[in-house]
Amino acid sequence: MLEETGLAKLRAETWRDVAVLCPRKEWLQTLRRGLRAAGLQCPNPVGKGAQRRQPGLRVVTALLIVLSQPRCSYEIVGLLRSFRHLRSRLAIFSQVYGDRFQIETLTTGSDVVSKKLSLLAQLRLSILPLPLFDAVNEIVSRTQLRERLNALPRADFENLDGELDALLALAGSSEAEGMTSTEFAEHLRTHFADRARSGPLARTRFN
Repeated sequence: MLEETGLAKLRAETWRDVAVLCPRKEWLQTLRRGLRAAGLQCPNPVGKGAQRRQPGLRVVTALLIVLSQPRCSYEIVGLLRSFRHLRSRLAIFSQVYGDRFQIETLTTGSDVVSKKLSLLAQLRLSILPLPLFDAVNEIVSRTQLRERLNALPRADFENLDGELDALLALAGSSEAEGMTSTEFAEHLRTHFADRARSGPLARTRFN
């Protein structure tokens, strides 16, 4: 149906500009599988429970996706919305121009959204020349992800260090197989829901 309708009738330039709403959350995974079978890539819908189980995987996946698509405003806004204090400021920053959300070049401005975009742009520039494992390690280091994860309550989260170490090991083995950062980002996104449900990354490798 979507392919028959086409982008022109949907008033969209790319499929990234198209959003599909479902009345029930459980339908999202079925929808995702159908879209991917039709050759249409789409983000992985993941419930809050899955996100809580593997916060390190969620953060690295989101960052890699954004860093590999520096002009994809949809993904960038999605990442920025994860910071609650930014949500009310995103519309003010955009001034109805969604293309302002980009990290291909540094964003000038002293407001908090501009500063976040510039930090992402700087991070992207720092990992561009790096092989996959070093790029993921740089993301973990620059965002102080390990320290942030260790600050989470242990009663709610288990083995956070182990999960992050397993993710880095996966990046190393994927690099050895010739995978790029962009390919790794898409690989993580494609399998995120499955990995989040089945448990630690160390138990089994992505297929």
